[in-house]
Amino acid sequence: MMMRAANIAYLSFSLIVFCLVLHVIVFSVPSWVYYNNGEYSTYFGLWILCSGVVRSETCASTIGHPSFSNQGWFQAVQVLECLGLVAIVAATACSFVSIFLSKAERILNYATFILMNTAAVFILIGSIIFGARVNSIPSTVMLANYLFVPYGFNIVCGALCSVAGVCMLVYKLGHSS
Repeated sequence: MMMRAANIAYLSFSLIVFCLVLHVIVFSVPSWVYYNNGEYSTYFGLWILCSGVVRSETCASTIGHPSFSNQGWFQAVQVLECLGLVAIVAATACSFVSIFLSKAERILNYATFILMNTAAVFILIGSIIFGARVNSIPSTVMLANYLFVPYGFNIVCGALCSVAGVCMLVYKLGHSS
């Protein structure tokens, strides 16, 4: 029973670290939306917008950009994704201490469970808002038709955060018996 609990703990920690790496990548790439008609391309993420003639695009920050400055929902998505990242970092620290340094500190297991599920909620709500409102950004095309791979990976990351949190709860319950 103890070996099974340890395996679940290592699985949980591995998933948490994977979620952290995946979210950092998805959080920073400028291609949540990608449009390319062969001669002109536009792509953007949470922080950077790139557009222009294919292979010679110019990039600018989305912060203060005219297309994004009046989009309160966009700033809300940025905040939600930042909060999700902070929660994953905190959960990584809690789970590391709980599993590798102080196995008697079971409150950290609960904290990890809560933090990972909180991160999942932030990430998934941010993704839902982004997908639902992306067409309100001024454009000549329906941007929701061009949601790209990082956007999808963000949704996967949110789901994996919840799975990692549940694994930590299973570890806590198995470890305490």
